[in-house]
Order: sequence, then C-alpha cells, then structure tokens
Amino acid sequence: MTLRGIYISLLVGTAWALAGWLPAVLADDEAGQAPIAIIGAHLEGRLDNDPASGYNRLVKYLLPIDQSVAVFQRYPLVRALRQFEDTKRSCLFPASARAAQNLIGIPAEDLVESSFVDFVSSHVMVKPGGPFIADKTDIYGRTIAIQRGVEMVVLKDDYDRFDIIRTPDDQTALKMLQAGRIDGMYGWNPDALIIATKYGIELPDFNPDFILFQTTTHFVCKKGIGAERLLNLINGRIAIARRTGQLKEMLGPFARLEKE
Repeated sequence: MTLRGIYISLLVGTAWALAGWLPAVLADDEAGQAPIAIIGAHLEGRLDNDPASGYNRLVKYLLPIDQSVAVFQRYPLVRALRQFEDTKRSCLFPASARAAQNLIGIPAEDLVESSFVDFVSSHVMVKPGGPFIADKTDIYGRTIAIQRGVEMVVLKDDYDRFDIIRTPDDQTALKMLQAGRIDGMYGWNPDALIIATKYGIELPDFNPDFILFQTTTHFVCKKGIGAERLLNLINGRIAIARRTGQLKEMLGPFARLEKE
C-alpha cells in the first residue's frame, strides 16, 4: 500500500471509530429521547432516488451510525421544510441557517450549522449563445422557466415584467431551453450542470456575476436538541473527505468546494 493509501486508511479508520463511540457518548444525557431526524430536501441530480447522486453518497458516508441516534429521511423540498419546522429534534440537509431563516422563518440564532460542504448559487441560465443576462432588466419581456414550488425571491416584484412557465423539474426546463422553447430558466450552479450532464442535455450558460442567491451548504440543526456532538462527528468526516479528495469524488467535477 502507498503512503497516501495508508494515510487515507488511518483517517477513515479514525472516523469509523468515532462513529462507534458516538452512541455511548450521547447515552448519558439523551437516553430515552427520539433519534434526531436528519431531513433531506430532495434535489434533482444531487439528493434524489439515484443512490449514486452526490449528496446521497455523502450522506451515506457521513451517517453510518446507530439509528437510535439519528435517522435520515428524504422528502420533496416543500415537505422537507415543513418537516424540519414541525419536528423538534431535527436537522436539515442541504441547507444553511440563512436559507432556513429565509424559507421557514426560524431565526438563524436558533440554529447551528455543520462545517460547510460546498458552495452553490442561483442564476438565470440561457442556451449557449443566448442573450447575455447582465442584470434583471435583461429578462424583461422574455419567457423564463421556474420549477413549480420554487420562487425567484429577489425578482418576485418583477414577475409582471416577464413571462413565467412552470416546469415539474429542472430536467424539463433544460430540455425546453435546448429546444429554444424558452429564453431562460432559473437554475442553480452546479445543480443544473450536473442534471444536464446526467441526461445528455446541452450545458446551459449563465453570467456568474449576476447572482440571485448564493450560500454554502451545511447540515443545519435546531439548537437545544443535543445535536452538537452529532455535528462534531459530521464535521470530522467532512474534513477527512475534503483532505483526501473523497468529497470531490463523491460530489463530482462541477462541485465547488471552496468558499467564493
């Protein structure tokens, strides 16, 4: 075995040892309590029905622990947000405290985040060679696809200035964009690129400087539920995966692993 292989084995072995140790550590002050619900928000191409999708692989790597401590369940986005809001002992992934506050209204100071996983941002995406979107006025009078249940919050007051087509998913919007049936779509970087590649669709183009929303992704938990020790375990494993290159391998070539 190479020195790098030995190094990775030692790091992974340490993480697994911590996983076995965690239930015993939590037992004293959390005995008899319901396990923490790790609520996954369904994301097409990233956290979906495909076990090979990036976030699915990450969750499996991060949470091979006793289900008396934590249980993972994936839900459609809107239901995931509602479940997180209504479930006292719960965490949400992928999310950030700021995004949870904006979407649900839970104050960010009542939440605790894990280390960040990756960096994501939303844009108005166009067909390669399509109109350059420098600012919001460039979409006035155009037809833009937005997924059902999703809003472009920062442009909501301008909805009457352009036409909106609601699509069931980003795959549909990407196909419509490729066919020239719409002028643009609301999409996320890198999510839209991952979906396009998976289904053999032309990669969309976008202006990286015209950002509608941007955030790092985390496991976000409610304070006061004893999640801090669980997050410490998750943080350790994220750090190992980042150092060894496993995180990039799991999340794929479009993943942005550095804060921007």
